Amino acid sequence: MDKIRICRIATVPFALLSYRKHIEKLQEYGCDITIVTSVDENFETLKSFKVSNIKGISIIRDISPLRDLITLIKLFIFFRKNKFDIIHSNTPKAGLLAALAGYFTNSLVIHTFTGQRWQTLSGPAKFVLKSLDRLVILLNHTCYTDSWSQKDFLLSQGIGSEDRIKCIHKGGFAGVDIERFSKARFDLPLIKEQNNISSDDVVITFVGRITRDKGINELITAFLQLEQEIPNIKLLLVGPLEKEHKLESQSMNAISTNKNILTIGYTIEPEMYLAVSDIFCLPSHREGFGTVILESAAMEIPSVGTNISGLCDAIIPEKTGLLVTKGNYQELAHALKTLITNPKLRESMGIEARNRIELDFNLNLIANKNYEEYIQLLKNKKGL
Repeated sequence: MDKIRICRIATVPFALLSYRKHIEKLQEYGCDITIVTSVDENFETLKSFKVSNIKGISIIRDISPLRDLITLIKLFIFFRKNKFDIIHSNTPKAGLLAALAGYFTNSLVIHTFTGQRWQTLSGPAKFVLKSLDRLVILLNHTCYTDSWSQKDFLLSQGIGSEDRIKCIHKGGFAGVDIERFSKARFDLPLIKEQNNISSDDVVITFVGRITRDKGINELITAFLQLEQEIPNIKLLLVGPLEKEHKLESQSMNAISTNKNILTIGYTIEPEMYLAVSDIFCLPSHREGFGTVILESAAMEIPSVGTNISGLCDAIIPEKTGLLVTKGNYQELAHALKTLITNPKLRESMGIEARNRIELDFNLNLIANKNYEEYIQLLKNKKGL
């Protein structure tokens, strides 16, 4: 069989960085992959990917009719010239523009939803963004969600129909590289020493964008409450502080001054900090799946997350972690305290979490399922 010519497109390079091994595995399976995304500070990192081609085309996140039209024309010319078998997008803006530009080509155009930005909005902004998602579903040959609960949520919101939205296997957009995400790789005492973490500290870790939508206000409030009750706890915040973070002043003050809250910033190696973590916490307001939950699970770490679409698939309650009500810092503090004060429970949940990743979400399995889906899509197109 000839190589499948695939264009993977996202609005910004950051959206593709954690999918490197997945993309390279598809290349090994027999795909000829081109990456298209904007050029920013992370673009150079993409050049280390083992893919056929990387193309920089500016795709801005906000709506800008003139600039979006220019991007649309560039994408249309690029797609027509390269004659891809499949154009596969993720992230909202890339999904819309790729669908429009690819609609008049002979390529199969597909999109993966990894969360809905409009989920936490209201008013005209929510209406517009929901309408754009409906348009994406109409223009694409097939759309996917990275969790079953996200699919159910979209259907409940009237965003597409059952026959237009699919979820592959048990979800998970890229799978987890279980060799990369393994505690055995790291010198734990050294990492703790370098980050001023003592051997008897219980470490709670968050990895992601530092912003209100990720539940950082609730996490900080819960931690400050626990800090008054329990000695020797640390909070690691691993990720970039967004310009429009919308954090409360109490949260910003605690992040800046509390010696037990360690801010790491963006890193290409979050697993190093997960390695010294005891509990992972993602009290997010919206998620497609919560891939970082799976990555922490591979590191044998139990998680505390909010009971929302996506995270309710990523965490098995009472087995691999605990779920709490979105926005409820008191529930969050109680769940964290349960794990902080029960090391045997943390250990048993961590083992269960790692076993689940190996069985259902490892990189090779998910990449193979993705490859099989590509083959089936092309067979369906040819009427085979």
